[in-house]
Parts: sequence; C-alpha cells; structure tokens
Amino acid sequence: QQQQQQQQQQRQSAAAVKVNKERLLASVLTHLESCFDRFEKQGFAPLEPLYLSSWMHSNQQVGLEENAVGVDSSGPSSSGPAEQRQRVTLTIVGLSPYGFLLAVDAAGQQYELTPDGNSLDMMHGLIRKKLE
Repeated sequence: QQQQQQQQQQRQSAAAVKVNKERLLASVLTHLESCFDRFEKQGFAPLEPLYLSSWMHSNQQVGLEENAVGVDSSGPSSSGPAEQRQRVTLTIVGLSPYGFLLAVDAAGQQYELTPDGNSLDMMHGLIRKKLE
C-alpha cells in the first residue's frame, strides 16, 4: 500500500504544471479584469457570495464594548474604567448594505461595525465603540 501511495504521488507530481510568474500574473489580472467589469456593470451584489465564501470573518464572534446605559460619556473621563462599559458578544454574519461588517447579538439585534466608530483589538476579538 505504501508503494501504491508513492506511485500515486509521483504521478501527481508529474502531472503538476510548473507555472512561471508571467503566466500566474496574467491569469490573476485576467480574472481581476473580469470581476471589475462585472462590478462596473452590475455592482457588488453578484460578487458578494464569492467574496463572503472566502473571507475570514464569517461567524466570528467578537465582543463589543460600549458605555453602559445611564453612564455619561462626555467630559475628560469619557474613557473611564472598564466597570462603566458593558460588553456585548456579537457574531459577524456578513456585510451591511454599505459594505461594513454586519453583526448580530444573541437577541438578534443587528450592529453595523464601521471603522470610524470603532477600534479593533484583534488579539482579544474585541471591538470598542470610540467615544467622541
């Protein structure tokens, strides 16, 4: 059986085509041009399923920290202690109509996570609402 596996690997190696940089680049650019043409004519909607099938955020859980209800976020102490923040666990489910991350909490409440309103801590899977 080991000999059969070795023979199969040899056949696969022989069948593998060595691709040079020029052919690889030409292939990538041809595909990119096709996608771009489709995007220009039809918008992002036809490309979205392909995009979502290969991205890293699907079903990723993140924590959203925001000011607790009733806590004043104005003034110099707006970045106050962690006790004044509440953390909500969100699951990223896709993209909003505007192209930002779309997430839901356990109750089904939707959140649009925009880069200008949040700061991201990837090491801890944490998103903090920026305070103004």
